[in-house]
Amino acid sequence: MERHGIVISISVPPDKQPILKRIDELALREYRRSKGARSKLTLKAWQEYLDNHYPGNPQPPLFNLSRLQDESMDKRAIIFLRIHRKLGFKRIAKIVGRSVGYVYDTCKDLKEIKPIRYGGRFPFETYRKRFEALMKGEYATPQEAFRFP
Repeated sequence: MERHGIVISISVPPDKQPILKRIDELALREYRRSKGARSKLTLKAWQEYLDNHYPGNPQPPLFNLSRLQDESMDKRAIIFLRIHRKLGFKRIAKIVGRSVGYVYDTCKDLKEIKPIRYGGRFPFETYRKRFEALMKGEYATPQEAFRFP
C-alpha cells in the first residue's frame, strides 16, 4: 500500500520567504494543524489555478488603459471600498482587477474592519463599471464614483 504520493521540492529565494511563512500560517488555519497542511493548501491553490487557466491562459489584454492612470487613485478606491463600503479583500480584488494580495497590502495599515455580509447577489458588475469610469477620469473621487442612490 502506497502511503505517499510524489514528493517535489521548490526553491524559495530569501526575498520571497515571507510569502512561505504566510502560506504556512494559512495552511495551519485552513487545515487545523493536520498532517500535510502545506501540501493540501498548495494542491488546492494549484487546482484553482488550473481551473482558471487550463488549457490556455485567458490573460487580460497586454495594453490596459486603466493601468496608465494614476496608481494612487487605484489605491484610494481600494481603501474607500474597504473602509466606507466595508467590502472584503476578495470582493475588492474582483472589482478592481487586482490580486487579493495587492488589496491586502494596500489595506494592511488600516484598522481591522469586519466586512458586511450581503443578502442575495452582490452587484459586482455595477461596482466594476464605476471603478473603470473612475480610472478613466469620469469621476473625480472614489466617493463620487461609489455613491449609489
